[in-house]
Amino acid sequence: MESVKILGAGPSRLSAAINRSHEGYNVDIFERNSDVGTSINGNLQGLENWSEDQDVVEEFKNMNIKTNFHCEPFNNLRITNGEENWDFSCKKPAFYILKRGTDENSLDHGLKKQALYNGINIRFGETAPISDVDIIATGSDPKFKFAVGKGISFETEHENLAVGLVNNYHAFRGYSYLLVSNGFGCIATILFGGFQDLNKYSKRTLDEFQTNFDLKQKVNINSLVMEVFLIK
Repeated sequence: MESVKILGAGPSRLSAAINRSHEGYNVDIFERNSDVGTSINGNLQGLENWSEDQDVVEEFKNMNIKTNFHCEPFNNLRITNGEENWDFSCKKPAFYILKRGTDENSLDHGLKKQALYNGINIRFGETAPISDVDIIATGSDPKFKFAVGKGISFETEHENLAVGLVNNYHAFRGYSYLLVSNGFGCIATILFGGFQDLNKYSKRTLDEFQTNFDLKQKVNINSLVMEVFLIK
């Protein structure tokens, strides 16, 4: 049996490993961290669906990926500039909300479970020389940083909600968002420049959403720091 070695256990690499396993390969993943999702401190992310003819969940099936993770369909979205609101509604899910991080129902752990079920060997706490692996995904050099984000995640009794906030006061040349899905929420600010002012814009965003929405936040609030990189 032919073998494949993969460096990194992020969602794309786990998906690649699952598909290589279906094709009959013996797959080893080398992940330097102790588990999947450890670099993401509990977050919600939206998976865009409105521009696709085929539903994303069906695309997952075509890619041999089961949705054994939190994948909540959202038909409604509010966009605001802090003064005016624009509400959008789609007949089909406009996007799906995924949970990321170390939680058992996160995308990261769902894919890990599928990989292990398919006999893939995930070697946590290990790395391998780049010359010895077939697929590489371990992050990018910080000098190619494209965007940064900061916010909080929390448990809440608020109903499901998706709000995008776009103006230069809360995120100069960026955007902010509030997501709530099945009792879990996050508020975040994303900047594409002026990273030194991230704390200022993050505080403004938190104040805006916490003032205008009764989020019923519970005590256990985690901080979020996110980075997006360009690939050379």
